[in-house]
Amino acid sequence: MVADPLSQILSQVIDDVSFSQTHTVSDDFRVYPKSSIDSVSTLQQEQRRRVEQTYGARAPSPDFLGSQLLAEYRGEAASLQLAKESGDPNFPTTVSRMTPEQTKQFKKDMKQRIHEWEATVRDATGQTDVYPDQKAALRAIYELYRATKMRVLGVEAPAGPHAAAAEPSVAGGRDVSQSIAAQAAGAPSAPASTVGGARADSTRSSSLAAKDGTVGFTKAPSRTPAAANGEGRSASSGASAPATAGSGADWIQRIERVPLGTENVSIMSEEELQVEKRSLKQVLHRFESDFEKYNGVRPGRHDRHGFTAEYHRYGELKNELARRSQK
Repeated sequence: MVADPLSQILSQVIDDVSFSQTHTVSDDFRVYPKSSIDSVSTLQQEQRRRVEQTYGARAPSPDFLGSQLLAEYRGEAASLQLAKESGDPNFPTTVSRMTPEQTKQFKKDMKQRIHEWEATVRDATGQTDVYPDQKAALRAIYELYRATKMRVLGVEAPAGPHAAAAEPSVAGGRDVSQSIAAQAAGAPSAPASTVGGARADSTRSSSLAAKDGTVGFTKAPSRTPAAANGEGRSASSGASAPATAGSGADWIQRIERVPLGTENVSIMSEEELQVEKRSLKQVLHRFESDFEKYNGVRPGRHDRHGFTAEYHRYGELKNELARRSQK
């Protein structure tokens, strides 16, 4: 009597796997010859990887998250823009009509959403920070966050054309470095073509100062006579104290300035670059912290004119150090 085909197959499989051991069972419970099981496993892994890449879940792109932010806060941002255009400090806005608890929750939600977008940009571009020109497409969102934060702190947002000149900082620990980068850039960034667009070489050099890895500050060296060019830059920067400082001229005079270097940063040693950078950073940090202490808000771009030379020199030093670290 001839056995049926199924019985023959089962008998052959059992013999090959258990007795002769010429075959083995794979993870998907299929029997393959031992000589080809490695190549079969490799092909299966490649197939699973391609299926995951094609049909698996993907992280949202910076453009998608940015468009969501703009759409979600369109009404609040529009009311803030109307208030600025009216010039009336008492012009009602969506944020001004919120209760204190609503404002705090609104600020918390905005901060989380902005952090998510910035993290997506960093992941997509491989950068360590999000630069001002990349934030330009979300300028309305950052301005709205700044106005909300100032309301939570009980500080009235400044009115006038310079009200939004300073880019708000969401991560408090990076305020000083971000403001230094904004001043080193020299002018408000032009709108980017896309929310997470690549940074142009001409603007990257000035914005690399946006993130500083130095922790703490060293004491600035005592003032020494500087070369004519460096002294001129320092003197000219000190002559134009911030107009919004009001009666704070005394505290500005108490800030110990350091002579600005005139040597080309490309021929300076790395140690010289680090020493001068730390000295300038201490001066700029002292200025920004004292400004906030006496005025209740962080300095904007127009408030930093008295320290323009220091900001630009700091940017040059940072850019050179960053360039060398990338080699």
